[in-house]
Parts: sequence; structure tokens; C-alpha cells
Amino acid sequence: MRNVLLLSSGSKVALTRIVSKSTRKRGGILFACDSSKNVPTRHFSDAFYLLETNDWTEPLIDFCLQSSIGLIIPTRHSDLLPLAQARNAFEQAAITLALSSLETIQLCADKRNTAAFLERNHFPAPQSFTEEDYPKDRLFEKLPLISKPVRGFSSQGIRIYRNAHELPESL
Repeated sequence: MRNVLLLSSGSKVALTRIVSKSTRKRGGILFACDSSKNVPTRHFSDAFYLLETNDWTEPLIDFCLQSSIGLIIPTRHSDLLPLAQARNAFEQAAITLALSSLETIQLCADKRNTAAFLERNHFPAPQSFTEEDYPKDRLFEKLPLISKPVRGFSSQGIRIYRNAHELPESL
């Protein structure tokens, strides 16, 4: 199986071009895949697969087998955990996932786990704590603060507090 599937390809045109060129050199074709047919990568891949379901493991495996796809490259953060959890099903179908282990994904997906890992292994990192770890009336001692969602990514939901007046009442 020489063909490659770029999962959740969306607007990742540069990546699509690079993977397509590499796949063609090896005699395969690149399938872009997304939940919407109106994505730019559809026009830069060799073929396109529309994946419209939330429960996509079995349909994706079936499509890969029908299309001689031997490698899936995920591109969206939210696809990593479901793929890692279904790794055995993909491996049984001889489909390789370009993906870290489930343990690594779980470690990196939760900032608390990441902070604990860094501290446990003596990597330098900013101090990390939750609202429960530190009383609100003492937060001013830690200013400035950066607040991030535990499972956020791409700096979405980040907040910077420079003084006590900026701290939300809900803390």
C-alpha cells in the first residue's frame, strides 16, 4: 500500500504539496481528507475523501483498504487521541499512523500532565498551578500570570494578568 492520506487537510496547502510530491516519488498518490468538501487542499491533492461522520474509525479504515492507503498523516490536534485509541484496528488493517504513542499524546494533551512530567524529569519550565493549588487572595504574589486552558492549543483561550485588578472575580 503506497498511497497516503492527509487527515483533516483543511487549508494546509503547503503541507499537501510537500506530501504529494514525496508520495508521487514513491509511486503513490495523496488523498486529502476532510469533513468539508470546500477545503483548499482538495485542489492540491491527487484525490479527495469526504469524511462526514463523527464515528469515523471504521469508515476510514474501509476507505484506506479500498484505496490502498498505507499511511495516515493526521494534521489536527483533536484527531490525535481518537487515532491513538484506535491504533490496533489500523495496524490490523496494515495501515500505519504517523502518530506518537497514546501515552505521549495523553501527556501532551493536558498541560497539567506536561508540567508534572517536566518537573519530574528536571526540565526547566515556568511554574504551573491550578486555581485549587493557590488561594486567590495570594495570586497577586505571582503576578504577572499567564492563564491557559488545560486542554487548549494554538494559544486559544490564553489570558495575561499583569496586575490584581485584571484578575477575574470568578477565580
